[in-house]
Amino acid sequence: DHFADANRYLPWRYAIGTLALVAVAAGLCGWLMHGNAFVLLAGILGVLGLGLVWPWISMWGLSGSVRFLDSRVSEGESTVVEFEFLSRLPIGLWGIRIQGDVGRRPVDQRGDTFVHSLAFVPGWRRSRFRWVYQADQRGEFPAGELRISTAFPFGLWEVSKPLDVAGDLLVRPRTFAVQDIPDAAANDRSVDGAVLKNRVGQSGDLLGLRPYRPGDPMKRIHWRQSARNDRLIVCEQQATAAPRIQIVLDLDPEIHCGMGNDSTREWAIRIAASLCCGMHQSGAAVSLVVSDQVSEAGVIRSESQVLDRLARVRSEDGEALNQLLHRGECVDFREGLQLVITTTPGLNLVDSEWGRRAATHFLAIHASDRQASTSSRLHDSNLDSPVSAWIQLSASQEVPLEFAERWQAILCSN
Repeated sequence: DHFADANRYLPWRYAIGTLALVAVAAGLCGWLMHGNAFVLLAGILGVLGLGLVWPWISMWGLSGSVRFLDSRVSEGESTVVEFEFLSRLPIGLWGIRIQGDVGRRPVDQRGDTFVHSLAFVPGWRRSRFRWVYQADQRGEFPAGELRISTAFPFGLWEVSKPLDVAGDLLVRPRTFAVQDIPDAAANDRSVDGAVLKNRVGQSGDLLGLRPYRPGDPMKRIHWRQSARNDRLIVCEQQATAAPRIQIVLDLDPEIHCGMGNDSTREWAIRIAASLCCGMHQSGAAVSLVVSDQVSEAGVIRSESQVLDRLARVRSEDGEALNQLLHRGECVDFREGLQLVITTTPGLNLVDSEWGRRAATHFLAIHASDRQASTSSRLHDSNLDSPVSAWIQLSASQEVPLEFAERWQAILCSN
């Protein structure tokens, strides 16, 4: 086929064009050869008329809406999608198709994405249909416009109209358990926290004794030693440090590879969500720094806040890691644990000065050969990186197990 681009302009490539040509041929035969050919012409014109008018009448008499019964779910969970149709025609409608994008992308023969199909919608009533949807992909759904369409009865001409969305769905990234806070997250601020330091404070284990000072609480007085020394003696205890953790999420498309839920980008988002939620539950002050298109940096107040924020990350969001690290909130972070989530190729693009900062550590995700082959823009990960990875993981379904092992090793080494 030397003129493949011209195929779409050829009428016989379509059913309606083929029937039109047959109608012309039948008319010529009836005029020039025998009148019985006009019977065939009438039949073809009847098929064409019914195939063009009936879908239009069906869409004129039908309106509908869709809503997700749950407003938020996590990856891998199921929810129920409810379709509601109002038919103003006295007869039922057949072959209704709902087109659009709610995450999964099944493809029909013409390459259009579709959601669901209904064999029959009763006439002159309001009908509801429910469909169990498996939320396999993070994001906001429906991702685009949903339309109802029909080409019944002959599939010659498809007519469609928008479908109202009464309730959308936010699919949050999947998380895994992250327990305990490493000592690297502690700082010198004497406020309530979850990490004990070996300096004088008002909680924790006993460090020693000292003479009473005005203002010391009476409950800290050691009465036995006070009686023995004939003066008030108080107990000194460990201080609690406020654990401060800053998660820097690298979403630069240049250093991520793979497609779909198994891409390094999606695993980076899941790891960031797990760390933020786990450290927040442990009492740490956690902040998340991502690209400007996604959100501003700030202390996380609730798990829902960070999960909703990461669920709305789009494929085009992201900026170079060096630009992200040179933002004010990253440069000014000195006390606590600053964990940068990137990929192995991303380490090659980081300035060496970040490897010398005591507070900054890197979590690198290593792409498999199959994932790396899907990206022609991937940098060579075999170069000598100016910084080293604190934790290194492989982008696979074993990430939660690998992370638990690496995290436990860090906790034991403190």
